[in-house]
Amino acid sequence: MNLGGLSVLVTRPEQRAGELVEAIRAAGGEARHVPLLAVTPLDEQRDAPVLAHTRDCARRLDAYRRVIAISVNAVHYGLHCLRPLWPQWPPGIDWYGIGAATAAALAEQGLNAAAASGAMTSEALLERAEFQRPDGEHILILCGVGGRETLAQTLAARGARVDRAECYRRCDPVLDSEQRRALWQPAADVVCVNSAETLAYLWQYLPEVARRLYQTRPLLVPSERVGASARALGFTRVVAAANAGTAATMSALQDLVSRT
Repeated sequence: MNLGGLSVLVTRPEQRAGELVEAIRAAGGEARHVPLLAVTPLDEQRDAPVLAHTRDCARRLDAYRRVIAISVNAVHYGLHCLRPLWPQWPPGIDWYGIGAATAAALAEQGLNAAAASGAMTSEALLERAEFQRPDGEHILILCGVGGRETLAQTLAARGARVDRAECYRRCDPVLDSEQRRALWQPAADVVCVNSAETLAYLWQYLPEVARRLYQTRPLLVPSERVGASARALGFTRVVAAANAGTAATMSALQDLVSRT
C-alpha cells in the first residue's frame, strides 16, 4: 500500500486515533490528528441515575443470555463497571462486539466474543441467526449515553428483553487554537470522520471559508448513513468505506489514490 504523500485529517477520539495515524504514515501518507469527539467516564454526581441503572444491570449480569458491546469504549468503560462485582465472569453468556476491534478488546479481557461481519455495524450483527428470533432472551447492551437505539429497539421488537447499560459519554471536544488551525491550514487532501457526531463537530469547528473548501474535497465516512448526512451539508465527494475500522479506512484511502 502506498498513499504517495496523501495528507489525511484524522478526527478519531484521542484514545482511538493511534492505529490509523500509524498506518497512514507507514503507507507514505501524512496524518494530521485533531480529535473531534471526546469520550469521558460517567460522573458520580451528574450521572447518578445512569450509574445506578448500569450498576443494577451489573449486579444481574448472570441473568443475561447475551451481552453486546457496541465499541471499544463500551468494553473499556463497561467492563470497568462489571469487574468489581464479577472477578470471574459468570458462565452461560454469549458475548458480542460491534466490529473486529471491539471483539478483540473483549478477548483481551478473557471473553471469547463473536463480531458483526461485513459492515461491522449494528445492522450486520442483527443479521446473525441467533438474533432473528430471540424470544424471551435477556440481552444486555454496553453503550454510551444516548446515541442510536436501533439495536435495542430491533431486538425488543423481535421478542428479546433488552437493557442498555450506559457507561460513558461522547461529548464536544475542547480544541486549542493550534488544533483549530490544524483543521484547515493548510487543508488536508482527505478528511476521515468515523460517525455522524464527528461530522457534526467538524462542521461546527470549521470556519465558513474552510467549509466551502472541504465541501469539494474527498470526505471519507464509515457508512452510507453518515454519507447521507454529509451530502445534506453540501459535501460533494463523499466516499463510504466498508466500515469504521482501520483496515477498511486504509483500503478506501488507497482506492482514492489509485483513482486520482
